[in-house]
Amino acid sequence: MKNITQTPKTHYLNTPFIDGFTEIEKENTEITIGNSNKIDDIFYTTDEQSEYIKCLCSLIPKTEFRNVNVTMRYRATTNEDDRELIKSFRPYSGENIRMNGFISELTVRFRELLPSETPETPIKSEWTKFLKTNPEIYTKIFRKQEVDAEIESMVDSEYSTSDILHVKSKCHFFAGSYYSGIKLSDIQQYLFYVGTTFQAQEYINIISAKELVSSKVASPGPNVTLQSLSTLEDDIYDGKIEINFPDETKYHSVSITKTTIVSDIVQILFKREV
Repeated sequence: MKNITQTPKTHYLNTPFIDGFTEIEKENTEITIGNSNKIDDIFYTTDEQSEYIKCLCSLIPKTEFRNVNVTMRYRATTNEDDRELIKSFRPYSGENIRMNGFISELTVRFRELLPSETPETPIKSEWTKFLKTNPEIYTKIFRKQEVDAEIESMVDSEYSTSDILHVKSKCHFFAGSYYSGIKLSDIQQYLFYVGTTFQAQEYINIISAKELVSSKVASPGPNVTLQSLSTLEDDIYDGKIEINFPDETKYHSVSITKTTIVSDIVQILFKREV
């Protein structure tokens, strides 16, 4: 019987494989199966500039607040003939809100460029000199109450309807949070709101950006947007920290890590712009 040789067929098209997949140059082709011996290093690159650099930085807080006055007008009862009451607060005086752990700005200050893990791409000494001369690479400015203001309040729906009116305002910018040992995710914007509780007792409360976004405790004011509530981590992961070296090489922030408990030292990873 005559032998019949069948051409391999693809599963989907039922047609022969393309010649390019069957003709392999044996002498010039090297196929590696399994783990590569090449070092798995994100700092590795084939040219003279690292694709990634890592900076050791300090976080330097600043506390500057104006002694502003905010006023709330309200009625204590549903009787429209009752006189309107006025209550004033000084948010930054420390009388109603403890100011420990609240800041107006947070500066990221360069300390050291960490060396690349591969000798193929050494860090340029000119870059280190440039950063030491210009160490403040970013400042996170937190929003705050800058001027005296009258805060509008509305009936607080959390309380049941009665002859006594309970009111609450929307949220307004207060300060940022920072203290020794704070988690990176907790460095965020804080806001304040005013209102009255049982027996028309006046109060001023603060709320974090995270709580404002995730809960219904209070409503954001007209100037409070999601972008204005960004944390330091948000800014870094969004690439808002940029380093522009004199040789026109540019890097933008990628991530930040902090493993210490009481130190203000962090590591920030930057990626080169192509």
